[in-house]
Amino acid sequence: MFAAYTARAGRAVRVTALGLVGGVLMLTGLAFLTAAAWIALAAALGPAIAALIIGGFYLLLSGAVFAIAASVGKRPPPPPQAQATTGLTIATVAEAFIIGMTAARRRRDRS
Repeated sequence: MFAAYTARAGRAVRVTALGLVGGVLMLTGLAFLTAAAWIALAAALGPAIAALIIGGFYLLLSGAVFAIAASVGKRPPPPPQAQATTGLTIATVAEAFIIGMTAARRRRDRS
């Protein structure tokens, strides 16, 4: 029993560690790409315009990520469940009506 829990915990630790390493590598690559964009834009347009372009890009990117995060939390309502069939048919309803009418007549005849 405990072997299953330790195996699952070990797998979770490995997945978390690999995700963390992947995230660090991705951030490192993003830093180098940002530096390269800065060098190219600053040489072509000047440092102020380069800062505006790169800052605007990251601002738009963060807005898109926040929009996606907001839409992920909202789940559509579950579809309505089909009502259970009770086996109620016209014949059953008619039979119940006739039984009720007969019982009412018998009661009226007694009084």
